Amino acid sequence: MSTADVHRVLLVEDNPLDARTMRRMLERADTDYDVEHVTDLESACAALPGDFAAILLDLSLPDASGLASIAKLGEVAPDVPVVVLTGLDDPRTAQAAVERGAQDYLTKQAVDVETVDRAVRYAVARRHGDLQLQSAQELLQLMHDRERIARDLHDSVIQQLFATGMSLQALLPRIVDPVIRDRLSMSVDDIDTAISSLRRTIFELHGGDSSNQTPSELVLRTVVGAAAALGFTPTLRIDHRIDARARHVAQELAAVVGEALTNVARHASASAAQVEVRADDDRVEVIVTDNGIGPGGIDTSGRTDGSGNGLRNLASRAEDADGSFHIGPGQGGGTRIEWSQPLR
Repeated sequence: MSTADVHRVLLVEDNPLDARTMRRMLERADTDYDVEHVTDLESACAALPGDFAAILLDLSLPDASGLASIAKLGEVAPDVPVVVLTGLDDPRTAQAAVERGAQDYLTKQAVDVETVDRAVRYAVARRHGDLQLQSAQELLQLMHDRERIARDLHDSVIQQLFATGMSLQALLPRIVDPVIRDRLSMSVDDIDTAISSLRRTIFELHGGDSSNQTPSELVLRTVVGAAAALGFTPTLRIDHRIDARARHVAQELAAVVGEALTNVARHASASAAQVEVRADDDRVEVIVTDNGIGPGGIDTSGRTDGSGNGLRNLASRAEDADGSFHIGPGQGGGTRIEWSQPLR
């Protein structure tokens, strides 16, 4: 029999006769018990927490008397259930013992093999259920806290950084000194990088382990997250095949969509945008269009004075993946960004 099938029990009993009787009962029980016996509360605390499944506690000990011993053991080993053994058959004391943290209350005169065996097994099961419930409640609270932090980051910090970046960028054409203009442009780039980092943090706070998200889920979350900076929610068209064919590049797709929409927010002065993600057998493609003022001085390499890192990142991502990147005017005006990479 494995050790996992054996219940270790700490018997805290100063009366030798009662201790011997309890040992014999546990030996005859259907459950396999490994009993460690101590005679006082101090020795019990020294033995804990150990790997005990339960504690059988006499309420009358040389160094402790009454219900205080339950609380003391609860401080030392809060995860180990306590079953009280006492010669006092008093319902009020029994209720008080349970209120102090005991899982059960047994009177020595009425206890037998089946009763003590059932009491210990039920105490272990109830305590296990209590711990699971506590863990679930803590997880729920953590999720609420994560959502609140993510909301605060998005609604205040990112928006403030975005507004500061836009203000600095508006000053660039007015700066004559090239050194100051370069430093200001670098500051705008740094703000872009900080916003991207914060967005990744917000995504992780919202969604936990993003490695389990499908490409569709990641792209949808990115599009919805960009709405605040854009002032509108872009329309989204997703080829249903990307979840099967492009799962290994899900993070890359979300990053590309985020960079492209950031460019729309910063430069396009648009009131509408569309994101399309599609895939065939060997390639995935992202197309972002808007109805704004058009690409203007932005060339196909993604470089423009004061444009920040976004378009340069798109070009680099495509180059690193042996893909392609193009930015130019849309068919009906505005800007059209096309990005693709092979599915290898």
